[in-house]
Amino acid sequence: MEKLYIDKELWVIENFLSQEEIDALMVYCLDENDWYTTMRSSDKLIMNKYVGRDLDRDENGNVLSPLGHNFQHDVPLFTKPGGIFERLSSVLPSTYNPHSTIQSYKPVDQYKAKKDYTLEWHYDSYEDGGVNETITGAFVVYINDDFEGGELDFKYKPYLIKPKSGMLVNIPVTEEYTHAVRHTYKNIRHVLYGTCFKDITPGSYKTSDKC
Repeated sequence: MEKLYIDKELWVIENFLSQEEIDALMVYCLDENDWYTTMRSSDKLIMNKYVGRDLDRDENGNVLSPLGHNFQHDVPLFTKPGGIFERLSSVLPSTYNPHSTIQSYKPVDQYKAKKDYTLEWHYDSYEDGGVNETITGAFVVYINDDFEGGELDFKYKPYLIKPKSGMLVNIPVTEEYTHAVRHTYKNIRHVLYGTCFKDITPGSYKTSDKC
């Protein structure tokens, strides 16, 4: 797997996913069950799904943290030797926190959109929960590319990354690489995404208020 460096630690690996893996993931993407709206989506256009996990919800219907609350099924696509988890761990900054989360961006009407981005400007570095776990890496893997838009835009850099099915993008976790996701048109944009942490602790897992 060859890393193609764009700038410092901003790099991509094309064809990170095989066509067989893409096809298998699309089965989960097209299944309408178990999706929930992420807390980062003010306009409710971004949905998450934990693959292979039975989700628990609180009394308000919010998805509870996957750690300790929900049963994780073995999904060989992710967990087998040479599977997605192992390959991600081999290329991402340490320490990769495996979780099989699909994130999907619904299309918008380009003539009615009141802003430019479905996911607004942000960068993925923070301390959380009083545990001081620090993010060391963030990534996205594009599952499909049969849509318009959905580019990864950088606020302070002259880069615009166009989604390509099967491609992994490593996104540096500093303010210099503040980024946003442009609106998607005419189809749904499906990705795998995740983070790496200096220390894997209970607070490192994504909860309903961080997803």
